[in-house]
Amino acid sequence: MSRIFNTRFELSLRVLILLNVSKIALDLETTYVVDFVATYGRTFSISDINLNGDNQFKFSEFAVRHEIVRAALKELVLKGYAQPIVAGDGIGYVPTKAGSAYFESLQTAYATSYAACAHKAFAYVAERGLQPLIDEINRLSRRSATEVRK
Repeated sequence: MSRIFNTRFELSLRVLILLNVSKIALDLETTYVVDFVATYGRTFSISDINLNGDNQFKFSEFAVRHEIVRAALKELVLKGYAQPIVAGDGIGYVPTKAGSAYFESLQTAYATSYAACAHKAFAYVAERGLQPLIDEINRLSRRSATEVRK
């Protein structure tokens, strides 16, 4: 059975959008947190909807997404859509010209909605701080898992 959501292909398209929306190079941690917040915008009060729908397992997706986003970034680099650069104390990613051109070709309602949520998600993450937000999402994930087991 094929998965629809959270495949490497889907995440690579969303990551490409994030790289083009961001004004700075993105590291892995920021990318996967901003993606999660943008995808579940209503949960974080930055959108009227959750782009991937409402489900009781959304917080459980958070930990899994880290590795998928890592693979998506690698795929974007290998395809020539993103370039790794030294940024601060680690590696950041920026779109290449080909990546920006591909981003411009994404003319779907989902891509437009996701880009709008991404702008708000970047502000949301910057306001709260990356690590405190990761800690909060992990706490909500544990609480969500406990509620599902009841």
